[in-house]
Formats: sequence, C-alpha cells, structure tokens
Amino acid sequence: MLAETSIVIGASTLTALVLGISIIKNAGESAFLYANARIISRTSCLIDKNRAIQLLAAKNLSDFINQLKDTEYHPFLEKIDKNSIKEFNMALEEGLINTILEMKKISPKKFQKVFDAYTKLIESKIIKTFFRSRFADIKIDEQLLVPAGSIYPALLNHLHNTKTIADMKVVLRDTEYKELFEKDYNTIGEFDLEIEKKVMKDTYEIIEKIRVYDKDAIKEVFRKKKEIKKILALLKFRIRNLDKHTQKKLVHIENVDTEKAIDAPDMKSFIDVFRSTEYEETLKKALADFEKYDDYYSFEKGLLSHYHNFIKNNDLKHNIGPYPIISYITKKEIEMKNLLIIAKGIVSGLDKEDIERMIIQ
Repeated sequence: MLAETSIVIGASTLTALVLGISIIKNAGESAFLYANARIISRTSCLIDKNRAIQLLAAKNLSDFINQLKDTEYHPFLEKIDKNSIKEFNMALEEGLINTILEMKKISPKKFQKVFDAYTKLIESKIIKTFFRSRFADIKIDEQLLVPAGSIYPALLNHLHNTKTIADMKVVLRDTEYKELFEKDYNTIGEFDLEIEKKVMKDTYEIIEKIRVYDKDAIKEVFRKKKEIKKILALLKFRIRNLDKHTQKKLVHIENVDTEKAIDAPDMKSFIDVFRSTEYEETLKKALADFEKYDDYYSFEKGLLSHYHNFIKNNDLKHNIGPYPIISYITKKEIEMKNLLIIAKGIVSGLDKEDIERMIIQ
C-alpha cells in the first residue's frame, strides 16, 4: 500500500513538474503573440525576388524610387533628392532604424535590450563614416547621417564639427566607444575591424544576460552572423594581398581553422579549409563565380544568401516567440541591401542580367 502511495505521489509530482514547465514555456511564447501577429502581416509586404526583378525595369534612380511608393520606405524617400544615390542610401538606413524602433516598441520589455545590439551596428556605421573622413581627408556628405541609439542629435552635431581623429576622441570620450580611440591605426580597415569586434562582443553580452524563451535560437543567429563576417573579412584580406602577419593581428584567432585559412597558399586551399562544414558548397560556387567575374562580391552574395536561407529555413521551427522578430529584421536588412544593389546598378548603367546576378537570394 505504501509503495502504491509513493508511486501515485511520484507520478503526481512528475505531472506537476511537466505542467509547470509547459506553463512557463507557454508564458514565454504568449508574451510575443502580439508582436508575432504584427510581423506576419508585415512579412507579406517584404520585397521578394520576383518584385525585385520587376524593379529592374526602372529607367533611372528617380523612376526606381517612384516604384517604391507602396513600401515602408516611401515616407523616407519622398523627402530626398531622387537623383542622389547617397541620399537614397541614407533614406534606407533611416527606414531600417524606424523598423528596429517599431519592433522594440511592440516587443515584451524583457526582450527590448536585444534591440540595443542592432542600434549598436548602426552607431558603428556612423562612427566608421566619420573616422574614414577624418583619417583619409575624404569629403563626405555628413548631413545625410541620422541620429541612432547613443549617437543622439547633439553628439552627432559635435561629430560634424570635428576635423581630426583627435577631435573625435574628445567628442566620444564619455561614450562606450572611447577605448577605440586609445590606440593608433595604420589603416581604415584596422579601425573597422576593431569597432566590429567590439559590437559583436557587446551583442553576445546583451544576449547572454537576457532571460527569454528560445534564447538559443537567437544566439545562433548572431553567432552565424559573426562567423560569416569573419570569413568575408579573411576573403577580402586575401583578395587585397594583405600579408599573413597583419591578417592574424587584425582577426582574433578563435580556432585552428581561422589560422589555416590565413595560411592557405591560394584561394582553392582557402576554400578547402571549410570542407565538411555548412559553408563548403556555398564557397565552392562563390569561387566559381569569383573566377568568372573577378569580384569579391561573388563571395559576399553567396555567404549572405546562405545566411538569409538559414534564417528563412528556421521560421517554421521557431514561429512563436522572439525568433520571428529577429527573422523579420534580418529580412529587412537583406531587402535594404538588395534595393541598394539595384539602385547602384541602375545608376551605373549595368545590364538587368548583371544586376539580377547580384541580388541576394
């Protein structure tokens, strides 16, 4: 009798435990129901490949912009010079910032910290733009830059007034970016990599600290993004014939494969380092395109398409919770990049077939 009672109590405890886990899981999912519902409707409005190909028929940049009147970019595009590719680019950036802020607004409070990771990426672009200008004395239309995150309007105005890297160091002395200016850089590329490493490190710290349903899926999205950025950086170094010592200095050697990739004697050997990984076939195809067209973009398109497909292929598996939000923002980033590719192609007078080849799938 005592044994039977123990079994009943044990079974009841197990049932309660399973039920408790289920309640916690469902509570984690339900917190995102409103955001998920909004994203479903928004996703249907994304510019897919078929629509992108239709846009290639635009006669010029102004005509191209007019064909985007039914998109979320219209409020930002209607106030720009429709013949300026720079203003078009900044309008897209402004549209992305707006999307991120909207996603943050409809998300549960405990998840909102994740959006800081995205604003940091935009902040870093602003700082990199000013650094390039001050480092190489390149004239840029800085007035096109818009405030984002911790680069608030007054701080952006102070950056406009800088003349040198030393001036930037003073302006950013009370920000989280001050440490970046405590060392000297020989090239713009060195600074770009340094700020990107900082942003990715901060992103991981943000994600590690949050307590949210399906966190591992979110971590995997950012991990893969970091991995692809590193492969692209190594490919760019190789194409530019940067010496191996400098490459190892610039790129954090996290594993043996990174060092092997740098030490590879030629491009084929570089690709062979990724044999039996998820990137093998993507890199082989990109190498064939690179040899045919002789441009680094073959690799960028291949790896970004790989990343895009990874995001899309996981949509059904993670269709409730925070993942759809991250998936949607990633798709908007790819959409924005494709629109810029098409716009630049039209302005440069490229054939439709050449522009279509560059569109990220």
